[in-house]
Amino acid sequence: MELTTDLIEKYEIEDFNESKDIPSLFHARLQSNISYAIRSKYKSKFDAYTELSLSVNGKEYVVDVCVFPAQEVDWAADDQIYVDTPPLIAIEILSPKQFLTDLTSKSKIYFSWGVKSCWIVIPSTKIVIVQDSLRNQKVYSSGKITDLANDLEIEFEDVFM
Repeated sequence: MELTTDLIEKYEIEDFNESKDIPSLFHARLQSNISYAIRSKYKSKFDAYTELSLSVNGKEYVVDVCVFPAQEVDWAADDQIYVDTPPLIAIEILSPKQFLTDLTSKSKIYFSWGVKSCWIVIPSTKIVIVQDSLRNQKVYSSGKITDLANDLEIEFEDVFM
């Protein structure tokens, strides 16, 4: 099988047996920008990981950006393919062919697993939604993006630059 076919199949089986289109240029840029904004401001407090595979109650989910408490990395240890500890923050970026309901459904799963906040980033409208529960959310289109559940704040312009 070709590498391209293998890659497409990996993304198609990601979760809910829904297909996830291969991340776009904007999607990749936003992942980098968000990770960098968090790491550069909170290096001693948080670690940000992109495209991390999480094992949520035995099912695999690949999160666009995960934020965990900062910790030393033991590079000599065995690497983890699936992480079974909930991150503090799960950040999902809407891909061009995804539906918003795909991401809100993931938020429900992440909250029930113990994630403290979920962010949904919508590139086409330059909006970031920060949820600290399913019923409490704030929408950002400028200024500072504030995550009260994790005492984190980054500039909106650092995300969409």
